[in-house]
Amino acid sequence: MLKFVTNRPTAFTLTDHDTALEKLIKELHSDPTRTWNSVELHKLYEELGGKQLSRRSLINYLGKTLHPDLLVLYSPSVASILLFRSNASANLRIVDDVEDDCNQAISSLGKKIKSECLAQKPDTSTYVTHISLDSVTGECSQTLLALVAEISPKLQFTLPAAMIGNIVLSAVCDQVTSLQVALSTLFNQQRSVIDQLHSFGVTSSN
Repeated sequence: MLKFVTNRPTAFTLTDHDTALEKLIKELHSDPTRTWNSVELHKLYEELGGKQLSRRSLINYLGKTLHPDLLVLYSPSVASILLFRSNASANLRIVDDVEDDCNQAISSLGKKIKSECLAQKPDTSTYVTHISLDSVTGECSQTLLALVAEISPKLQFTLPAAMIGNIVLSAVCDQVTSLQVALSTLFNQQRSVIDQLHSFGVTSSN
């Protein structure tokens, strides 16, 4: 989106020499006891001649470049707070909590996957029995498919991944999917379709 609406590069693709940014970093290091907010930092950056970075890009860049010395504290509806860890330790009880970050990431992913599933809610008025990998994965949450592929590259754009996506889709929307209908139809027509089920990672026994 940034590439479409502005000519300024993102903070992590910054290639031109930015002297204003260098001066700003020196200013930060000159007084490690000071607490800054993102608004005043970006204003200082512009006063130093900086034009390449938006406020968000600037804060992202500083947080990444000066990590772990610099802490960036976020809160909804207020400007971000930036301070050095040495200063934060004297005023705040800062504790690293990877588990809390993981829990937040899981919660965020879960909400996104659920939202995508509801948006792709299957149309139960008609069903098709002739399907393709493209069609069944197209009905799934793309975030879920990306997560599955991240867990195991062997699952990227595969039948087992499509099955996982459809199982979650069915559970979230509380109704059957096109893939489930197609497989059940084939299974009723011929028992040899067990081999087809096996290709989806499904084990069947009589």
